[in-house]
Amino acid sequence: MYKERIKLFRQKFNFWGIDYFLITKQSDIFYLTGFHGEDSCLLVSKYKISIYTDGRYITEVKQLGLNCVQTNQKFKDIKKIVFKNHKSVLAYDGDMLNVSDYLGLKDGIKDNRLKNLNEPLLHLRVIKNAQEIKLIKKAIKIAETAFLETSKIFKIGLTETQIAAELEYNMRKLGANSPSFSTIAAIGSNAALPHANPTNRKISKNSLLLMDFGARYQGYDSDQTRMIVFGKLSALQTKVLDIVQQAQNTAIKIMAPDVCCSDVDKVARDIIEKANYGDFFNHSTGHGVGIDIHEQPSLSSRSKTVLKEGMIVTVEPGIYLASKFGVRLEEMVQITKTGAKRLTSLPMIMHYDI
Repeated sequence: MYKERIKLFRQKFNFWGIDYFLITKQSDIFYLTGFHGEDSCLLVSKYKISIYTDGRYITEVKQLGLNCVQTNQKFKDIKKIVFKNHKSVLAYDGDMLNVSDYLGLKDGIKDNRLKNLNEPLLHLRVIKNAQEIKLIKKAIKIAETAFLETSKIFKIGLTETQIAAELEYNMRKLGANSPSFSTIAAIGSNAALPHANPTNRKISKNSLLLMDFGARYQGYDSDQTRMIVFGKLSALQTKVLDIVQQAQNTAIKIMAPDVCCSDVDKVARDIIEKANYGDFFNHSTGHGVGIDIHEQPSLSSRSKTVLKEGMIVTVEPGIYLASKFGVRLEEMVQITKTGAKRLTSLPMIMHYDI
């Protein structure tokens, strides 16, 4: 699998006019090699790949069958290899370099020997193959099973922090390497913060809980948001939940190959705006999920990307009413030949009598 990915990546080298590519983004390195150590980089030439890392990861790199260079001065050593040929051109992803690293890479090298190419693996990573889809589905299964196990402890007085901790524990117990991200468990007005941090706020009668969670399994992520109802909803809560669910369902219905991502965002946003809540939907409608929890494509008003078979994205419209409550419903879908297939299976809105 990795050899094929590297082969496809190298096919771009002549088009880009380069001889080497320096990969510093951790998830890109994992995609090409299966190695996920920190503070490392991958040098890809037309004929060879090498991991530049420190002593912590030497054994792991060798176990993967990769050429390993142990170093604490990565860029200095790489420049010696690349620029011994006075015509070689080295590409890098400028979005992944801090200023210090960029200056170290550029020092003493003519501008025409360096080329900034952002997101060099986008054309490969944006389409998931059968093995990647299998891993993502497994991550979803772990997260959903863990949620159902966690729901057994729901009771009056349970805090957001306790809920998040229990869910993350259950995901690991079921085989997750880690959560995909820090679990969001937000009750009442805390849910009006799209990325709320769990607090000591407690479940109470007739409260509304927003839960955004996912599991990472063998390097691949899942991501979903569910609304949990304890008791009765207010008329306003019912109205907002209905609007958000209509926006999500309508957006999913139009998703298919060659549909523009911005059109998906517009369909969801138009429904919310028509209901006079447009000012309270303050993020894009969705994003790709894979090795990174946020990948391309983006379902945003600015995106020019069109959907393709094999993409996996979230669809997550929301309405956030400050000091009152927030609602977000997030589904993961796979783009198929004819439309969009829902991958997550938990009900979007779940009711518990406690």
